Amino acid sequence: MTIVQIGCNDGKDHILDFCINNKESIEEIHLIEPNPEALEDCKQTYSDFKQARFHNLAIVQNDADSVELHIPRTKSLNAHASTFANHLTAHGHQDFNTINVPATSLAGFLDSNKIEKCDRLYIDTEGLDCEIILNFNIQKYNISRIEFETLHSDGFLAKGKNYKYCIEKLKTLGYKETEAGEYNEAYEL
Repeated sequence: MTIVQIGCNDGKDHILDFCINNKESIEEIHLIEPNPEALEDCKQTYSDFKQARFHNLAIVQNDADSVELHIPRTKSLNAHASTFANHLTAHGHQDFNTINVPATSLAGFLDSNKIEKCDRLYIDTEGLDCEIILNFNIQKYNISRIEFETLHSDGFLAKGKNYKYCIEKLKTLGYKETEAGEYNEAYEL
């Protein structure tokens, strides 16, 4: 089984629970996080997984060499890091750092890591989730399950056209809705 998690933060979430319960059947876990400090925490969280591969990278809707990442200065709030500064201010963060991080599209990541089959794809990018899916040629890849955060599909705490088009795209491709983590939706073939 191959797992790709975009926006893994410190790794302490329901995906870790799934990985613990299915450790023996997992071949690779690709943990992608643009915030270098959060990725270091994730490395500690997954230290018992020889299958874990860590990527300090932002996945964005279109190919790019780098993007600006806005990170709250309070470490406990790192999960709100986003490529949108207004996402942080909407969360009430006035004090944050901005750094440049390497970036690529989802297709660029899968191609560069030679991932042709992904059993579970998790996306939590604080506002880009639906846009990443909408700009991704899902048919080219063998992805069995896609779970993504829908809370900020069309801006802070907003579900609008991006959300609607994303769900329509998945259903048109034969995906069926299934159980997901909090604030997320999941679709399986």
